[in-house]
Parts: sequence; structure tokens; C-alpha cells
Amino acid sequence: MLFSLSAFSQKADIQFEHLSMKDGLSMNPVMAIAQDKSGFLWFGTQDGLNRYDGYKFVVYKSKEGDTTSISDNFITSLCVDKSGKLWAGTHGNGINLLSKSLSGFKRFSPSNSHYFLNSGRIWSLAEDENNILWIGTEKGISAINTETEHFIDIYEKYPYLKTLENHSVLTVFYEGKGICWFGTASGLIRFNSVDGNYRMFNSDKNSSSSLSHDIVISVFKDRKGNIWVGTRNSGVSLIN
Repeated sequence: MLFSLSAFSQKADIQFEHLSMKDGLSMNPVMAIAQDKSGFLWFGTQDGLNRYDGYKFVVYKSKEGDTTSISDNFITSLCVDKSGKLWAGTHGNGINLLSKSLSGFKRFSPSNSHYFLNSGRIWSLAEDENNILWIGTEKGISAINTETEHFIDIYEKYPYLKTLENHSVLTVFYEGKGICWFGTASGLIRFNSVDGNYRMFNSDKNSSSSLSHDIVISVFKDRKGNIWVGTRNSGVSLIN
């Protein structure tokens, strides 16, 4: 046993490299991370979007009067879609799409999306196999086609989701085969975009096998198909 522990300790000797504002990062709190198809790492902070090439940072910030700059410096979420385009959600000014030429950003807000983007405060982004980017917002769910860049009237297409209209969707996880998981401030939802149905999971203080807390901030699926649910105040729940 002692030999096994010693061998494990040697194998687990992982070295961490620390990157912070002294290295060029625009702000230390990092809210989101993504990697594009060119290998660049993108870090969304509370004061700018950062691109890292392994040596240095390039920082993108909002500029007054420049509509091609990013709409907000507080980045909450990032997603690289299947075609390689980078989408960035912000804390108060909608979504930004970085152009392929890196010459600027295209902005999407409730005022220019025919109101199908239901809030400018974006919490989470996840793309499915049909090029639909699911958007968790302060006021429910929105969705945009990443190819056409047109928003979908999600509540008309999926009437069941209208119950989320005034709820914060804090995280979106796309499992595959039409299954989306929405972590909200009032429970966990398993949504089937094929038939439009969903199931709600909530915490029950009288049941040890219920969700541990109703405020869900992260969802992950492991290689065995188990769903792990991170909650705000009561640790992790496992759905087998």
C-alpha cells in the first residue's frame, strides 16, 4: 500500500503556471475560458476579453462610439461554435460575435434581435449539433442559429419553456441527441428539443436522493453517462 501511494504521489506531481495581470491579463477574476480552432486561448474577465497565444495577451475592450468593439467589458461566458466562430456573452450588453478577420465584433442585444434575445445579461452559452446556440439569460432561454445568425422565437417553438421566462438560467449544458440541461436559480431542467418536453428537478429537504440545492450553477456529463450538478450552497449532486 505504501509503495502504491508513493508511486501515485510521483505521478501526480503536476506543475502549475500562474498567469495574472502582471503577465498582461486585463483582470484577475476569469469568468470563462475557451479555445478556438487556431489554438488560441480566450479568457473572459470582468474587465475585457483576452486572447492568449502562449506568450502574450491581446486584450479586447469596449470603446465608446465604436460599434465594432466588444459591447461590454464584463464577459460572463464564451463558446466556439462548430465553424470556429467565437461568441461572447456579457453581463449587461448581450452577445458578441468575433469576425473571422479579427477586425471587430458583431453585437446582438435585445434592441437589435427582434426581441428574441430576452435579456442583455447573459449567463451561459452552449451549441448543439444543429448549429443552435442555446443562451441562458437573466430572463430565461434564448437561441440563435450560428450559421444564419438569426434568433429563434424559442417560446413560440417550445411553449413549455415559457415557464422559464422570468427565471435566471445560470448554466446551459448540451448533452447530445436533443437533450439540454438548464441550471436555474430555482432548480434543474432536463429539456428535450426533439419533442419539446422537459422535466424539473428540485431540492426536497425530506429526501436524501433529491437535488441538493435549487440554485444550479454548473452541469457536466462524465464518460459513463452520469450527470454531475454543481450547486451554489450544497456541493455536488450526481444523477445516475
